[in-house]
Amino acid sequence: RMKYLKPLNTKITKKEINIEDRKKDIRNILTNKGKVNFLELFEEPTKEYVIVTFVSILDMSKNDEINIIQEESQYLEGQVSYHKHQNI
Repeated sequence: RMKYLKPLNTKITKKEINIEDRKKDIRNILTNKGKVNFLELFEEPTKEYVIVTFVSILDMSKNDEINIIQEESQYLEGQVSYHKHQNI
């Protein structure tokens, strides 16, 4: 009984998030949905996850993989959505 009262030896580690893996996730989301709201991309509301997701979408936009559209002109209140880039 006494051994159950002792604290367990545990180690909490953070999950590493790779930008390339996150870009693959975003591509899959866009393939399934076509167009998504910015907030729909966040499955985990952690600082690291938000940063990696944001860097991923910026890189994808830079490489013409996605278009970023802000539907309202008010600063920080508009809906930002993403969709696969279509060559015209």
